[in-house]
Amino acid sequence: MSVSVNGADAPIENGLQTWGDLVASLDARLSRSRHIVTMVRLDGVEEPAFRDPDLCASHLTRFRRIEIETGEPQVLARRSLGEAAAALAEIGSATQSAASRFRLGDIEAAEAGLEQVSQSLLTVLRIVAAAGLALRRELESPDRHGMSVGTLTSQLGGLLGTLIDAQRDDDWLRIAALLEDELVPVMSRWQRALAAIAGA
Repeated sequence: MSVSVNGADAPIENGLQTWGDLVASLDARLSRSRHIVTMVRLDGVEEPAFRDPDLCASHLTRFRRIEIETGEPQVLARRSLGEAAAALAEIGSATQSAASRFRLGDIEAAEAGLEQVSQSLLTVLRIVAAAGLALRRELESPDRHGMSVGTLTSQLGGLLGTLIDAQRDDDWLRIAALLEDELVPVMSRWQRALAAIAGA
């Protein structure tokens, strides 16, 4: 098994057994330089969720080649926001599909689609919150329309609450209108804002 950090071969310390052990050891070394792990490839495949508990429990002998890149926290934060922006495009399409199903009366499929949209948006919200630790100023700065990512995030949270109320009332046409006329536009502005910060 080979391990490289920023393109240079890196020896494995004695006593390290699992991927989690290696990550913890690297975190301890990087803390002195205030850098973090920004990217991991395991056997040539990029692994965004490299801190997943199940993966961390994997024995190091499972991998033939481990490639690690490190850098400032802002690097990882911008990359994460870029991935979130890309995900929002797919979530927008799924939202439109759910709205159409509500209008057609296919309620069971529409609610399943809306649940998936909600879970995906919660994931994006968590990503944005984590990125805010490193990019607080950028996320709070207003764009040319006077809207910041923080403002858009608050709008999104309010819309999700309104959608929950409409679901409770079985008001399917109102849900469709909320999805198409309010949620999709807010997500579109949110996507552009995140993409701009990611590419800065």
